[in-house]
Amino acid sequence: MKTFHAERTFRGKIIAADATITDSGVQIGLFGGDKPHIGAVGILDPAGKIMVTQFETHREGILCQQWCEVLAKTGYTPAVVSAGVHYDKASKEEIVQIVQLIHLILVQVYIIQMIVGKQEHVDQRHTVAVQIVDDVAIFLIVHRIGRIDN
Repeated sequence: MKTFHAERTFRGKIIAADATITDSGVQIGLFGGDKPHIGAVGILDPAGKIMVTQFETHREGILCQQWCEVLAKTGYTPAVVSAGVHYDKASKEEIVQIVQLIHLILVQVYIIQMIVGKQEHVDQRHTVAVQIVDDVAIFLIVHRIGRIDN
């Protein structure tokens, strides 16, 4: 099992994605803002069919749909994506910025999955960092060594 974490900050609050990749599926949690919650859930079945349930008064269904589509393209099925990002009194312009930040997180998670998600040589002894700077992905894979006792 492999886990990945990616995050961005908007208005001083974190928007984060936590991904868990198992031998038989993927689970993504996308939460943040002033009131992290579950507003929608997307399911990508083994055949590639996407089903999204969005709770009343919530708008995160489109995020779940987008993330499921990317997971389907990368072959990570089945998958479950739950999302809940809320900022109090967000303007239309701020909502666009939030969606753009979430898209950057999606790109970051996608890149991590493509690089190390299915590779056996990257294990618990490695730390993988992907930073998006001016739309350029910077990769860092660090081999961690254990403590050496004398």
